[in-house]
This record gives sequence, structure tokens and C-alpha cells, in this order.
Amino acid sequence: MVEPEEIACTHVKGKMGCMPRLSRPPGMPLEVETVIELIGNRARSEIVRTLARRGPLTASELAEAVGVVRSRVHVHITALEAQGLITGDVPIAARAGRTVRWALDTAVLERALAVFGDYLQGR
Repeated sequence: MVEPEEIACTHVKGKMGCMPRLSRPPGMPLEVETVIELIGNRARSEIVRTLARRGPLTASELAEAVGVVRSRVHVHITALEAQGLITGDVPIAARAGRTVRWALDTAVLERALAVFGDYLQGR
């Protein structure tokens, strides 16, 4: 039986769905957890893919391309930037009122994918 605190409920397009949360596997490296949290999200994965395919884009351009409202894209951008996966062309301290173009750091992505791949393959 799944305990109530282990249930995650989501509300998507007028439908409520609940499913058990995956427990934290023992021995999973922190790096792997970070990769899963960072790009295991559909919107974040699509942001990364879009930046890989189309190059630097603004938050508004990303929102349109991904089909997510700009405010949600900003939340994802913040998480991706915090881990170094994407970078803005304007320093953080100078961003107030400025349009930032976001770019993917492919070297960071490749390292993250290698860590995740090695984990999945038991290495």
C-alpha cells in the first residue's frame, strides 16, 4: 500500500491524475539526481532541445516554441541556469528591464548526459 505522502497529484488540461512518487533509490549519486531533476521535466527537456536546435532565444521566444506561458518558462530557465546548462547574454546583475537571450552550454549537457548514461548502464 502506498502511503498518502508518497502520492503525487497533477492537474493537466482539466484532468486530475494521481500516481505514486518514485522513492529515492538507495545509492543513486547526487549528480544523477540533479540530472533527473534538471532535464527529467518535459518542459525543461523541450527548452534544452529548442535551444540546441535554434540557438540563443529570449524567454518569450522559448515560451512560444515550447508552448508554455512565459512565467513558467522563466522558472525553468532559472533552474537550468543555476546548474550551468544554459547561460544568458546579460549578466544577472544587469538584467533588470533587459531582454536576455538564452543559449545552451553543450559541454555541460554532454557531461550531464554522460553521467546519466553511465548510471543507467551500471557503470
